[in-house]
Amino acid sequence: MQTPHIKHGSAVVPEPSLQSPWPTRVHLLQWLENTANRRGMESNDYNATMSAESSPIAPDPLKTPEGSPTATWQELEEVVDELTTAARQCRSAEQFYSQVIDHCVKTLAAIGGAVWLRTANQTMRPLATEGWHTTDFKTSDAGQAEHEAILAQVATSGGVLSINTRANDQPVVLIVGAVNTIRTETDDDHDTELKQLAEEPSATAGIIEIIAPAGQSPRTYRGQERFLQAVCEIASEFHAIRELAGLRTTKSYHRQLLSFSQRVHQAMGQRHTAYEVANEGCQLLGCDRLSVVILKRRKCRLMATSGIHRVEPRSQTAHQIEQLADLAQSFDEPIYYAEGNTENLPQVAEQLEQYVDQSHAREVAIVPVTLLPEEDNLRHTNAGNPSEQGPEVLAVLIAEQFGTNSRPLVHDRVVEVGEICVTAFAQAARWDHLPLRWLSESLERVGNLLLPQYFSKTLAATAALAVVILALCFIPTDFYVETGGILQPQLRRNVFASRSGVIEEVLVQPDQRVQAGDELLRLRDPVLELESKRVTGQISTTIEQLEAVGATKTERAAGGVTRLESYRLSAEQRQLEQQLTNLQQELELLDQQRESLIVRSPIAGEIITWDVEGLLTARPVERGQALLTMADLESSWQLELQVADDRIGYVVAARQKDVAELPVEFRLTADERHQYQGHVTEIAQIAEPTSNEPGRSPTVQVTASWDETAPGGEPVLELRPGMTVRARIACGRRSLGYVWLHDLWDAAIRLVTF
Repeated sequence: MQTPHIKHGSAVVPEPSLQSPWPTRVHLLQWLENTANRRGMESNDYNATMSAESSPIAPDPLKTPEGSPTATWQELEEVVDELTTAARQCRSAEQFYSQVIDHCVKTLAAIGGAVWLRTANQTMRPLATEGWHTTDFKTSDAGQAEHEAILAQVATSGGVLSINTRANDQPVVLIVGAVNTIRTETDDDHDTELKQLAEEPSATAGIIEIIAPAGQSPRTYRGQERFLQAVCEIASEFHAIRELAGLRTTKSYHRQLLSFSQRVHQAMGQRHTAYEVANEGCQLLGCDRLSVVILKRRKCRLMATSGIHRVEPRSQTAHQIEQLADLAQSFDEPIYYAEGNTENLPQVAEQLEQYVDQSHAREVAIVPVTLLPEEDNLRHTNAGNPSEQGPEVLAVLIAEQFGTNSRPLVHDRVVEVGEICVTAFAQAARWDHLPLRWLSESLERVGNLLLPQYFSKTLAATAALAVVILALCFIPTDFYVETGGILQPQLRRNVFASRSGVIEEVLVQPDQRVQAGDELLRLRDPVLELESKRVTGQISTTIEQLEAVGATKTERAAGGVTRLESYRLSAEQRQLEQQLTNLQQELELLDQQRESLIVRSPIAGEIITWDVEGLLTARPVERGQALLTMADLESSWQLELQVADDRIGYVVAARQKDVAELPVEFRLTADERHQYQGHVTEIAQIAEPTSNEPGRSPTVQVTASWDETAPGGEPVLELRPGMTVRARIACGRRSLGYVWLHDLWDAAIRLVTF
């Protein structure tokens, strides 16, 4: 195996730029353009050489039209552009280098290629291959050692080498390029991490090697080297972008950690601190659930869980979490579980398995928050030597992941969050143990008000408060009970069906003016009609029977009849006459009933029922059923107010105490600009439930008249029955404080008395 670099006359392979891939790319494109121009003249010789000297296993080169140097140059430029775009868009090294090696092998018409990436232990491992087998250079131990020496040489030099060697007993040219890390200068004085990175020396992140067929011209190998050098610098940019993204992520995490520390140390009390740690820590760690268990008198108590306002201490989950916390605080070291794997003692692993079976968690991290003696500088018992006291577990953090798409828990971050919360939990514990801390908080606030810088303001506020209290107690004002209702004419009647039947004809229309006694509806009763026909038929039959008896008596009187026969005919005649009289009286009653099928207006007024014809035509009705509503719109109007039963007491008391006719002020909903006057005329004796609004208290109907003679009492718009109003009933004068706060006063009275 030969190891020297291929000679290129006076040409020297330039070292790759460590700042950006773009200068090398410009040189490459210039060389490609010159080569493409020459290739247009020598295309036939070049194709013949490639066909003769290429290996049988080499892939097909890029297909370009013969004699088209511009197309060749554009294809190569597109390859570089695609790799540059992939360096900025690919998120994994496997995805990026798979595209790199694929483009390199196809573009350079190579036999194969491979990418070697440096691992954490500074060794090279193959990441992506194309037409490559690890046994190609392992035909002997010497061949493997020489191949490793080539990789080491390239990793040390950081450039591009071309080596004549053999693979599978065939002569090939191995073109190897180093992927160097890029150190970018930064002008940000606050970004110390990026400055430290820029000051570090460049290192080789990986190696790209291409197996090219032997026997090609030196000019071809120089072009392949320059192309590989450009690809290596694009790969360097890929590593720089990934490293910069990682630094930015770390920097953002540190800022979030600082904000988290400030929030948890501002909380007062263990419960408040636990809720801050659970909710803010869950977002910081990116876990699905974070639970905080506080140790009180050596007993574990679940204090807070992220996303839950109140923890149920008697639930089975809370009991299991407390058992895990007790186990962790007894060992005083973190416990981890991930997908059935744990490196803990058997008893710990068994209890973890039981908990995971119930909670279905994929990952669990249990970290005790331990206060070391040298850190507890404020504890009273540490007046002596701190080393004489052991560590104290203040709380336990339990982070869990449930979803299959959730990112894995970072154990170091969970431990870091626990370390930050140590002093916060210690301060919260001391705060909760203060005697009468609520009283001390109140006295502290009052004491701050009496300080010299606040005394004048406190005195002014006290004086203003005293004035307000006196005004609320001694300044009288009008007391109103506000309610709602509807507007109706005082003269209003419902029209009822006087007999059961079917409405045959509607004789009126809505808003039609009628007089008292005018026909409104006509009903038809099939039973009454049938009965009338029956009586009429019986009358006709009876009359015919009377005529027959009379004719018989006349005939027999002429021929001579016995006295007995004469008496019988006379009795039959009188019976038929009485039957006829009864039938005629029954017919008169039926005629009266037929007259009652005509519904007449009880008063003079207008029909206020809407769509009478559509509502009543051919409708069967029962006796006493309401059919229409009539009202005299030219008469006076009144308000029907619905006062809640818990407010009616004010109205009744004011009516009994002051005047019988309490003033009423109201506004029509259709005309909010004008206010009208009225007075209470009647209060119902019963309270009726509100069927249309379940849950509301019953109401008492209060009737009030409209004082149209008062100033501004004439309505400014046409009134309609049923218009809604907002009204308030004057219930005398009370103190200003009672008028404003009577609801609160009544609630306090009910609370005290019941």
